[in-house]
Amino acid sequence: MSNEETGPSEPPVQLREASVEVMDQDEPIVIEDSPRASVQPESAPEPEATNVDEHMTDVTSIREAVADIFNGLGLDINHENYDKVCKQFDTVKQQCVMEGPQEAWLACCVYTTIWSSTPLHIKPHSMPLSVTDLMGYCGLSVMEFFDKLEKWLSMMNAPARLVDYVERVQGNFSVAIVVFDKYLPIFREIFVPNQVAVIVDPTTNQASEMGTYDVFEYIWLGFVAFKKQLTKGSEDLLSCFHLLLVIIDIVVGDMLDQKLTSFIKDDFLRQIEARDSSLLDHFCKKYDGVTLDAKHFRAHWFLAQCKAFVERGEIRMNTSTFAEFLDNIFVNHEFLSRIHLEAVMERFEIDERIFTQRLAPAMLYDESVDIGLAVGIRPQPDGTLAKNAELLAHKCAENVLNKVNAARCLRTPLSGRAYIANSDLHVPEDRVDVEENRIAQLNALVEVSDDHIYDSFHEMMKKIPSDISNSLADRVNKLNDTLRTRIVAENQATPDYDASFSKDIDRRSLDVNSLLHRFLQRITLMESNKLGNANAVAEQLASIFQRSEFITSLWVCALEIVLFTYNSAREFPWSTQLVGIPCITFFKIIEPVIRCDADLSRDMLKHLSRVEERVLEEMAWSSDSPLWKTLSPENPFPAYEEVSLHERGGEPATTRPIPLNAPTAQNASLVNRYCLTPVPNRANAKRRLDYGTSTAEDVEYGEPSSKKIGKVRNSSLYVFARKAYYLAALHLNDLCDRVRMDEKGRRRAWTLFEHILCSETRLMHGRHIDQNIMCCLYIVSKASALSINFHEILYHYRHQPQASSRVYRNVLIEPVAGTPSIVSGADDSVSRDSIASTHSIPAVSVATGMRSASTMPAPGMTSAPPTPEPMNFEYADLIQYYNRVFIKGVSDYVRKLVASDEQKIQLLPIPTVRFNTQSPRRTITSNLCVTPLGNLPTTPGRPMVYKMNRSPSKDLHRINNVVRTAVQQPLFRVVQ
Repeated sequence: MSNEETGPSEPPVQLREASVEVMDQDEPIVIEDSPRASVQPESAPEPEATNVDEHMTDVTSIREAVADIFNGLGLDINHENYDKVCKQFDTVKQQCVMEGPQEAWLACCVYTTIWSSTPLHIKPHSMPLSVTDLMGYCGLSVMEFFDKLEKWLSMMNAPARLVDYVERVQGNFSVAIVVFDKYLPIFREIFVPNQVAVIVDPTTNQASEMGTYDVFEYIWLGFVAFKKQLTKGSEDLLSCFHLLLVIIDIVVGDMLDQKLTSFIKDDFLRQIEARDSSLLDHFCKKYDGVTLDAKHFRAHWFLAQCKAFVERGEIRMNTSTFAEFLDNIFVNHEFLSRIHLEAVMERFEIDERIFTQRLAPAMLYDESVDIGLAVGIRPQPDGTLAKNAELLAHKCAENVLNKVNAARCLRTPLSGRAYIANSDLHVPEDRVDVEENRIAQLNALVEVSDDHIYDSFHEMMKKIPSDISNSLADRVNKLNDTLRTRIVAENQATPDYDASFSKDIDRRSLDVNSLLHRFLQRITLMESNKLGNANAVAEQLASIFQRSEFITSLWVCALEIVLFTYNSAREFPWSTQLVGIPCITFFKIIEPVIRCDADLSRDMLKHLSRVEERVLEEMAWSSDSPLWKTLSPENPFPAYEEVSLHERGGEPATTRPIPLNAPTAQNASLVNRYCLTPVPNRANAKRRLDYGTSTAEDVEYGEPSSKKIGKVRNSSLYVFARKAYYLAALHLNDLCDRVRMDEKGRRRAWTLFEHILCSETRLMHGRHIDQNIMCCLYIVSKASALSINFHEILYHYRHQPQASSRVYRNVLIEPVAGTPSIVSGADDSVSRDSIASTHSIPAVSVATGMRSASTMPAPGMTSAPPTPEPMNFEYADLIQYYNRVFIKGVSDYVRKLVASDEQKIQLLPIPTVRFNTQSPRRTITSNLCVTPLGNLPTTPGRPMVYKMNRSPSKDLHRINNVVRTAVQQPLFRVVQ
């Protein structure tokens, strides 16, 4: 919707955490979100006490206005949502200037607050809200409401799910407007105005009068009621239009059968009598429908829906002859109105019956009537309904196109959305552009050389013994030879397989080698800058370079980027299988690579993040993973409290999870990551990713919180556990947000999941982390008497970036030969640090051991490739796994989890998902890069300061005036 339709008004100015500096000649303006700013503006603000009084007066007026709305809509003013609405509105009002009537913004606040506070699984809602009544009470048209709501979502910094939901509501109503715009002229062309007939109820033999307007209302009611049953297709304009044609077809057919031809115009009656096909065929040809699609829709969806309603005794019609729908108009009218109203109230949507309820019978055939104004779509009579339909349909089309463009790009993993640049900055138009851009970005990496880094690296390598350097070069050459040999062999077997990568394997191998040297140089320089002592760095790096896992992992990382760039069909974990390195060993190199090279493209970062997530959520738990040789009854999987990072300094210790690839500590050097001895305390082990084969030497931790945590049993395991916990918290939090589970339910689900990792680790053996997360969510909802079914959880899971249909279609039940178990504590000649051990895994052919095609993800969902599975394992769907395996392992614990206060288990807090805002420098294009914003420099001029909750509103108006007039002046912006 455009501002032209709602009157000229400027969008509200939003002030958030970012600082904005505008250089206007000699007078800088600084807007700060800090009460400590001490520099005064040109005219001193009013006394602080007066400002406090004004704020208290505003709060009182807000509460009174909200109370009026609640009372007018029949909502309980004593409900907790009343205080939430008042608090939300007061918070936004202090941050933004709201132009226009306050009632409009209050309506938006009431809508968003009640939606956010209403769990989807609780039906009926504790506070049902009629959006249509809300708009009517606040004097808003539909377009005004959506226009204000869109701005309100931006001002309140609404979560993405709420924004998407509002877009779907707007899209659904846009479809209804377009269909009604089609329906009105069709009805006028077919039916005679002001006709009346007597309809006899076939069941009760009661006679009632039916007029033309009743038919008009009945057809539209049938359309909107059945449209609400299209839960996943109500935004499909073509399906909705076919639904309208199908209902008109039934009604006209009933009129012909009942000899009610007086309702049909003579011209149209002659047309249908002269037809050589069915009524539906005639309607589709005449009104631009798709005949085959309309027939398919009627046969496979509409008729099945009608049969379900008839079998339950909810509507009356003859499903065998597809007739008698109009004969039962008054009986069916009541049911259709009820199911439509229930769906509207449940989904917080606009009641689409307003098109008939607000249109008087006298207006039905009056073409001079402004329908858009009459039904409350547009606030002022300056256009036609078609114009309104065009505006809303255009808005809906824009949203759809944005989603299509976003789908063309690589989806950002949940863990990467904090530090990867916004994909809206550059969205290639087609697949060719995407591939060309990726290849150009790769060429820029391998062709551009930094002389300073190159010289520093060679100076460092001179201090490392020559035999180590030679062995390093030999290892790289062997890896390159292995790649070429495998590709040549596969090309001979299948010449056309993966031609984009295989056709010039020598060039691809050269790219991998160049990337490897680039990463190695930058990692070396990064360590040298951190430690300072070049001799010490050289000595410690020499010991790391001797580890074949380090250089192999770095080579695999370079290979993954090249494979991704050329859109290779050889997807992860093909690269690790090629060189026989465990995925859990490889994943430890990903973060150092990302941190050392700020020029990696956004899509490359997404790909590496997704690879790391796949290891954490699935590959590390495979049946042949070295993880199971590390775990034992004496060395179980650590609890989150044992591995979590805590705030240091004088602040209280609180859990602080960190993004998977985000930088964490200034002194987290490569030596700390790959050192071969345990680290004395957890703070120094933040990113302890060692490649050693050291024994499990116990070292006492420090005391990061009020209680003693324990001992370091395996630093690699602790790093893996920390990342796995963080990823699980991301997935669980996101899924709970989608189903709107309350805080207590979230904590129960997290407590159960952590219990599985620590005490029932066998449930993770050969399975995906999301499989157990969804089972935890379902069993907690059942134990807590919440009506969340498994299909609802699966539906929301499919919309997560990492979603894959094989995750819930193919779940390990049990091995045919016996159940896997954690190795015992006896010494089996395997290193305690098995995650970092050097044993190899035989490479697996891409043609063997894969899942069948039926287990691949559904179309339209971003998915990972299938994972090789042992053929002697039994697999089934997730529900069978839940019933046969999962519930047996956790039922006793769940009973204690929801038991009485004397027996219940203390709930663990779910880790807070926080993002690192100080992301490293990222190059978006050749002319645009993003860097962290440091402290703003002080300026000698007199700044104008606005203090939140303290300064009067006139100070903010003065600042806005200067900003508006600064357009003609040289402008410098600092955006954070």
